[in-house]
Amino acid sequence: AATSDAAKQHESEVAALAKQLAEREAAAAAAAEESAALRDAHRKELEALQSGHDAAVSDLKSMFNDSLRKAQDSVVEANEAKQRAETEANASTKKVEILGSTARELQNTLRELEEKLRQKHADTKTVEAANKERELALNTALDTAASQYEQEKAALSHSHADE
Repeated sequence: AATSDAAKQHESEVAALAKQLAEREAAAAAAAEESAALRDAHRKELEALQSGHDAAVSDLKSMFNDSLRKAQDSVVEANEAKQRAETEANASTKKVEILGSTARELQNTLRELEEKLRQKHADTKTVEAANKERELALNTALDTAASQYEQEKAALSHSHADE
């Protein structure tokens, strides 16, 4: 009987231990399932975050590339505007040089014309003076001729009267 009680107690303990083991196995399986579910949820969350991060990085790269392209276009436009301005400045400088050269040529021509005008004026005065001298000489010669004519006429009148 003692053996039988010991066997029953042993079976009871083994059954209790088996039950505890089954409960622990069930709890471990539930914990494993919950852990797997949490791991899946965490993995999905990380994937979503990574996907969102990748999208944000992609958006940022796109925005950066657009900004870079616009900046490069602005630099090209600025360089073209600078080139146009330099070309216009060079053309203006050449025009100023040409105008300056033309102005100097005109000043020289004006000086030459003024000198020629002075010379003509001097020549005119010389001619006028010479003409006055000739006129005076002619008037003197005419007066002398008229006086001689009058004297000869008077002399002829006297000689006709004496006859």
